[in-house]
Amino acid sequence: VLLLFTTLAATAGNPFSKQEAFILFSNTTSLVTEWMAPALIWQYYVRQSPIAHEYGLSHLLPDWYAPPPGTINRTLFDPNWIPLMIVWLIINGLLLKLCNLSIGYLTYQLFAVEEKLPFPGTRVWAEACITITEKMKRPEKSKLLTYTAVISMIFSIFTYGTWFITGSPLVPVFNDMTSLVDKALPGASLGLILDLLLISGGFIIPWHVCVSIFIGGITTFMVANPILARMGLFEYKLGMSTGSIYYWSRLDFWISPMIGIGIAAGIIPLITRRKYFIRAFKRLTIARKKVKGEERRPISLWIVLALFLLGTGGSAALTMILVPDLPFWIPITLSVAWTFLYSLINTRAIGEAAIG
Repeated sequence: VLLLFTTLAATAGNPFSKQEAFILFSNTTSLVTEWMAPALIWQYYVRQSPIAHEYGLSHLLPDWYAPPPGTINRTLFDPNWIPLMIVWLIINGLLLKLCNLSIGYLTYQLFAVEEKLPFPGTRVWAEACITITEKMKRPEKSKLLTYTAVISMIFSIFTYGTWFITGSPLVPVFNDMTSLVDKALPGASLGLILDLLLISGGFIIPWHVCVSIFIGGITTFMVANPILARMGLFEYKLGMSTGSIYYWSRLDFWISPMIGIGIAAGIIPLITRRKYFIRAFKRLTIARKKVKGEERRPISLWIVLALFLLGTGGSAALTMILVPDLPFWIPITLSVAWTFLYSLINTRAIGEAAIG
């Protein structure tokens, strides 16, 4: 989309600025990731999924989360969807936006302005916007960007394109190779992914992070999971696919230590690098004057916190309206406290490693 419209604008004699290209890219990303229809279909599937049945949740999920099984005839034009749409719009169209804007600005001040983390993944997209809008100044980079875009489009036709048209990809994106190892190591899993977006990500993230992911993946899925399967700590049956082993081992065992490690990863930097937090909060509370239009006054900390509390508090209130029997401290803790902590954890990870 970015390549197409910047080319059309340049051809029309009104080329995009870097800022306009960034806005176009950002909004295209939002359109791709924030469709209502896939979210509703996903929720409908969740209610009838094997995992929901396994944990006895199917009959507990309310009608405002997913229509009852058997009430929908493969169409979104059905009144059973209306409660879901209203809830989805309130959450994603209003409350989530308030949280994203406020916590996004706060974490930007903390990790980009004060701590100056590299944000390697974000730097790539910024470089792409600059290169596309400044083709004449960067001919070599522009040529390389165009070649890689064309090659990736052709590759995508043979993978996702043929998959979409015929139901069977000409080049399989994911190759399940667990059958090669599960006889010798019951519980182990192995797969090969040919998704160019994931492969290119390996060139973006720092080398030590790549090595860590590789070691962690081998340790978890080739060493630890066979031990867990032998001890009966996750539901394993011979012949399970890589995806099934991944999900069931996470649900049965790994999710708890992951939450604990995640909380520690968020709290420890708050303590060890508290000077950055103190400085960022001071910067947001002290008004700054513009000097010849060069220095911008940061948004007040109180406005940022007010928007955040409005979004998270609204979420907690909506939860208590929809689930009146739920103790009030649960949605408040999860929505306000955990959202704040999780945002710090995730942003720091993206700032250092390019992945959340």
